Amino acid sequence: KQRKFLVYHKMGAPPAGSWNSWFYIPEDTFLRQLSDLDAGGWKVLDHVQFVGGLENPDILPERSALITFDDGYCSMCTVVLPILRSLDIPAILFVPTDSVGGSNAFDSGAEPEEAICSWSELRELELAGVSIQSHGVAHRRVLGNELNETENKTIADQKNKPGEKKERLEAIPKTTLPLDSLTLTIKALDTCWTK
Repeated sequence: KQRKFLVYHKMGAPPAGSWNSWFYIPEDTFLRQLSDLDAGGWKVLDHVQFVGGLENPDILPERSALITFDDGYCSMCTVVLPILRSLDIPAILFVPTDSVGGSNAFDSGAEPEEAICSWSELRELELAGVSIQSHGVAHRRVLGNELNETENKTIADQKNKPGEKKERLEAIPKTTLPLDSLTLTIKALDTCWTK
């Protein structure tokens, strides 16, 4: 079976007066990539199907893809969501909870400053079918998967009702490789720490 992971950060043009970086994907490039998936017979999975496939790979289609976005930039609402809705495609958004409603201060000097979605915008995205998941609390880069309890807090802590159990995913920035080949480890979590 074949798998594709499409991992994005920022969609569209950089803010006026700033610079372009490899994090910015033009809208037409994103549309072309989604069209190529469809033309190639790829089934885009939602987060529940993905977690189910981790537990039982036989249930996945021959060609499956996962579309993820990191950091929760506001282009999720203005550029990405209309495209996903029009094509009925699921996606996962990983958000560092300390940055919700703020900016990408965690990339200060390396990337143009840009707004991160607010809690109400994240709720709007989730109601529209985008799965909102944890990208840690402070977006700190770690050398492995060893996170302390505070950093394991998920957005689920903010929105789940007591006793509720949902499948959760977490994206952890890893810097075991040089920064120019930064990779993400997507770690499946089977609960969301609610009591």
